[in-house]
Amino acid sequence: MGKSNHNRTSKTQTSSLNTSTLNARVGSIQGSEDLCIYLLVRRDLKMPKGKIAAQCGHAIEALVLACPKNLLKAYQFEAGSRKICLSITNEEELDSIQEKVQSQHILYHKVKDAGLTCVKPGTCTVLGLGPVRSSSIREIIGDLKLL
Repeated sequence: MGKSNHNRTSKTQTSSLNTSTLNARVGSIQGSEDLCIYLLVRRDLKMPKGKIAAQCGHAIEALVLACPKNLLKAYQFEAGSRKICLSITNEEELDSIQEKVQSQHILYHKVKDAGLTCVKPGTCTVLGLGPVRSSSIREIIGDLKLL
């Protein structure tokens, strides 16, 4: 797993999947209109709306920067850069989902807050997934509710 200091307010952790693994899963990007980034937000932290927006922004930025160019192009221009925010209960659920997406070789990004405002330093706030086809991830996140 690669770690980097994203900025003063967030530490980031992005999957270390290599580009060839992701490209093999993407193939010819058939059905790319179904590509989406999913943002799983921990509700137990009771973060204010602005904090949630900032944490989701960190996840999106990291996913876009780590995304293979052909997948990113399909996501942006054919899928319309779709994003869906879902609610997760706690860190245990976040970690469980992270393990499942890792085993499926789905690109993910885990945001860990720097703790300068309303949560403790190192708190995992959001898990970003994708861009990924909904059919590839439905089994893992299909029961989650919209934020």
